[in-house]
Order: sequence, then structure tokens, then C-alpha cells
Amino acid sequence: MATVGDRFTLTPLLPALNAGGRFLVLQLGEAETRLFAGTRSGFDELTSLGSLDVRTPLAHQHFELIEAVIRDAAGQTKAPLVVVGEPHLQATYRRISSWPSLMTPTITDTADRISPETMHRRTWPIVEPELRARDFATVDAVQALRGTSRTLHEPTQIVTAAEHGHIQTLIVATESTWWGQHPDEPVAIRLPDEPTLHERLGTAAVAVLNHAGSVFTVPAQRMSKDTMAAALLRK
Repeated sequence: MATVGDRFTLTPLLPALNAGGRFLVLQLGEAETRLFAGTRSGFDELTSLGSLDVRTPLAHQHFELIEAVIRDAAGQTKAPLVVVGEPHLQATYRRISSWPSLMTPTITDTADRISPETMHRRTWPIVEPELRARDFATVDAVQALRGTSRTLHEPTQIVTAAEHGHIQTLIVATESTWWGQHPDEPVAIRLPDEPTLHERLGTAAVAVLNHAGSVFTVPAQRMSKDTMAAALLRK
């Protein structure tokens, strides 16, 4: 799908935000132990924790240090954690770890030989279902508050609240980002002189993100009847 006009339109890009939450990867290696943070589109090294030798008396303390670093890096998010490394290193770490979102399966290759690019490609399919489930849980929680003072469903009100930084979470029906056309159809849409409601929802989404809020797109059947968007207001 292409648009023709004198301005950019962001709404068709909103589905790319789905399941884009943050996750962590712990690379356990005897030569080097490293912690990475990733999203759907990127992967960055947070810190290196030096070499790891499980045969020394200090190995247990080293694993406890790793656990503390992970908790500090994750903050309050309890991000999913994938462990990469040989089975005996993983077994030792799992005996010590109390991380609530420790993922299975893991990657049991020799971590020292895996490039960050390969780790990202192989770990994303492990965490994506968990991140998507968290997205849907958030959406369902917002929908459950429909009719209370915490939510908005009228698009014009949503746009105004977003511009003022009042929205914590914005949910947009995927179909509303297509302008009535499936995104895979080869069609060009000429933009009218004034921004459409679909465009304004895209602008609202950017405003929510700029104010440290969250944006989700979901199929229309997961939305309340006759609703193209829903917003959870900040307390």
C-alpha cells in the first residue's frame, strides 16, 4: 500500500509495534559472560561479566553477581530471559536463579562461538509468544475497564488526551490502519486535504510513545463492539 499526498502518514506502520517488548539474553561462556537486551528489531550488549570457571570455589558468587546484574538491568519489567551456553553452565545458573521469566527452551551451543546477530535471530522466536501474550493481557485489562473514568473510546477524545500526555496505553484495531485496504494489496491512496481520523490515530500513537506510554494494535475481534481504538488514562 502506498499513500500520495503532501505529508507523511504513520498509521500503516503501527502494527510493527506489536510484540516489540524488551527481552534479555544471558550468554554464559567460560571465556566471557555477557548480558544483552533485545527487541524485535535490535540487540545490544549491556555488560560483560568476565570469564566464568565453575570449577573454582568462587563460581557460586559469580552466578549470584550475574543474577544481581540482571535484576538491575531489567528494573521493574521482569523481562523474559533466555540463557545461552553449555548445559553444565546453564544448570548451575538455574539452581541459583529465581528470575520469574526464565524462558525454556534455551540455546545450548557453546556461547563463546555464537555471534550477537545469530543470538538475536535464534532467541527472538523463543520470546515472541511470551511478549505477545503479555500484549494481549494488557489489552484485555484495558477492555475490562470500559465504561469507567479510566478509559476513552471516542477517537477525537483519544487524540486530544494523547497530545496532552494523559494516555498510558493506546490500543488500535489493526483494520483501522489499512484505510479499508489490506496492506498486501497493491493500492495507492490519495490523502485528502485534511488529516483523516485514521491519520490522527497514528499521530496520537506517536504522542503516546513520546510521553513514555505504550501502543498496541490488535485484530478488531479483540476490541469491544464498534470500537476502533481504546485508551487507558494515567492515574
